[in-house]
Amino acid sequence: MHRGRGERGEQAEPQSALTFGEPQPDVRQRFLVIFAERLRRVGRHDQALAIVALGLMRGESQGAHWGDAELHRVHARTLLDRGDAEEEAEARLLLGLRAAMDLARLWQRRGKRAEARALLAPLHASSTEGFELQDLRDAEALLNELA
Repeated sequence: MHRGRGERGEQAEPQSALTFGEPQPDVRQRFLVIFAERLRRVGRHDQALAIVALGLMRGESQGAHWGDAELHRVHARTLLDRGDAEEEAEARLLLGLRAAMDLARLWQRRGKRAEARALLAPLHASSTEGFELQDLRDAEALLNELA
């Protein structure tokens, strides 16, 4: 039998590294990020927020979290663009809290627990409501680890 030929000598189908079936979860999530961003830019804020929520739910259900940061960024930008004062304040708080949590985790790994706690504690304390938000529960759990 010749290489690349079947039993009867016909040419075998070439093997492709790409398949054109269902896109992978990370591709779908990236598409949702782009779609939500475009909706935000043209002022369709409610639809952009719905697409962000869909992307986060899909990421959670499929274990594909690589796009979560971008989805959260689009969410915050949409709230800021929409101009809701209460939601704008919440978005700013959550963005700052997320950044502080990442830095606190880095410092925790480097043995700088006191500095990490000093960074995170005031931001966590400044939130007067919204403890049902996962970000605030995560910050509280990290503070407990740093204690």
